Amino acid sequence: MIKKSPNFKIAAIGCIFAITHAQGAIWDGGGGTPFWSTDTNWDDDAAANGTAVIDNGDTTIRFSGVTVNKTDVNGGSTLELNGNSHSDSLSGSNVRNYIGNGSAGTVKHQGNAQWDIGHMLSIGNGTGGNGSYSLLSGTLTVFRDGNAMAGSPVKSSLAIGTNGGTGILDISRGTLNTRAGVEIGAGGTFQIMGTGDSQQGIDINIGSNGSLDGFWWQTAGGTLSMGIGADGVEQIFVDNVDDDGGQFATFADGSILDMSFYDTVATPGTWTLMELEGAAITDEGLELAAGDEAAGWSFTVDNSGPNGLLTVTYVPEPSSTALLGLGGLALLMRRRK
Repeated sequence: MIKKSPNFKIAAIGCIFAITHAQGAIWDGGGGTPFWSTDTNWDDDAAANGTAVIDNGDTTIRFSGVTVNKTDVNGGSTLELNGNSHSDSLSGSNVRNYIGNGSAGTVKHQGNAQWDIGHMLSIGNGTGGNGSYSLLSGTLTVFRDGNAMAGSPVKSSLAIGTNGGTGILDISRGTLNTRAGVEIGAGGTFQIMGTGDSQQGIDINIGSNGSLDGFWWQTAGGTLSMGIGADGVEQIFVDNVDDDGGQFATFADGSILDMSFYDTVATPGTWTLMELEGAAITDEGLELAAGDEAAGWSFTVDNSGPNGLLTVTYVPEPSSTALLGLGGLALLMRRRK
C-alpha cells in the first residue's frame, strides 16, 4: 500500500517571515542559561529572531517556540529541541541551515517538537565539518529546496556529508518530510533504527511535502544504514507527487548499505527498505558494508512492479545457526540441572 503524507501548506507563511529580521545574532551565553529566549545570551542582548549563529564550543542550547530566518550550529555546539513549533523561514537557492559546517555541530530533536525549515538542511559539510542530527521524536519538515551539494542533477532539500565533511541523520522515532530529494555525500550516513508501528512511530516521506517529486541520490562512500527491529523497519518512501516523472533513486558505484538488528535478536527474513513510486531504482554498484555479507545479509533491487523496491534478506550462516543452537542447548541443560 502506497502512503502519502499530508501536504503541509506552510510555504506562503515562510515567505511572510522571510521579509523580516534580516540581521543575525551570535550566541555568547552571556545570560548564563541554556535557553534561547534569554536575551542576554545573544551578542545583541536580544533573543535571536533573525539568523541565529551558534558557534562557541561545548554549549548546549534549548530551543523552543521561535521563528527565525535560519539557524547554524557549529563549533562543537549542541542545539536541543524540546517541544513546541519552530520555523526557519528564509528562502533562497543557496540558503541552508548548517549543522556542522567546517566544525562539529549537533542537534537533538525530541519532546515531539516540530521544526519547519524553509530552505535546505545541510548536515556535515566542508573540511572539518562533522554534523549529527538525532530525530528522537517529533517532526522535521524541510519544505523548500536548494542548489545541490553532492552532485545531484536537481535541487535537493537535505544533504548529508558533503564536500569533505561527515554527517549523520539518525532517526529512531519521529517523522521526516521533504519537499524535494535527499543527497548522501561521500561522508554521509542516513540511518533508520526501528519500525513505523504505533510504538516506534517512524515515518519517512521524501518529496511528499509540496509540489515537487522526491529523489534519492547516494554517492560513492555514502551510507544507508538500516536497523531491523522486532517488527521490521520503516521503509523510505520516495514520492511521485504530480505524475510528471521527476522522481528517481540512484545508488552510485561504491555507495554502501549497512545492515543490523536494532533492539531485537537476529531473525531470518526479508524486508523492504525503500519504495520509489512509479519508477525504477538505478543501482550502479551499491555494496554491503564490510562484514554484512559474511553475517548473512543480501539485498535486491526489484524493478519488476510499478514501484521500484530495495529489499534486504537475512539468512544466517550455518556456523552462526549452529552456535545459536549450541547456546540454546547449553541453556536447556543448565535449566535441567
